[in-house]
Amino acid sequence: MSELLLSILLGIGFAYLALQNTTAVTIQIAQWQWANIPLYGVALGALLIGLFVAWIFSLLGKASSAWTVHGKENELNHTKQAAIKMQRRIEELEEENTRLREEKGEIAKREHDLHNGENVNLFDRLRHSFSS
Repeated sequence: MSELLLSILLGIGFAYLALQNTTAVTIQIAQWQWANIPLYGVALGALLIGLFVAWIFSLLGKASSAWTVHGKENELNHTKQAAIKMQRRIEELEEENTRLREEKGEIAKREHDLHNGENVNLFDRLRHSFSS
């Protein structure tokens, strides 16, 4: 709603400017020359060219922002993938740690049984005697 009101006010202002500045002028750019152009036409042309240039700069700014966001999203995805890999590695190491603790517990139990002479088969006794 405020854009519409602003547009109406600018339109009224430009209409007033056009009524007050009807003098014909000549515009020359390099070798080209345009004669008998109303002064308000020159003002309107300058306004439109300025808006176009501002729009181009705005597009460049948006493109730059989009490129930056894209790079940050890629960096975030790589970081997430690395975190997932590290989490998998942690789980693997925890499983291996559990397995090794269980093996250590079995070995300690066998050594305890060997020293106490409980429930030990011949193979375990020979292995224990050769390893000592």
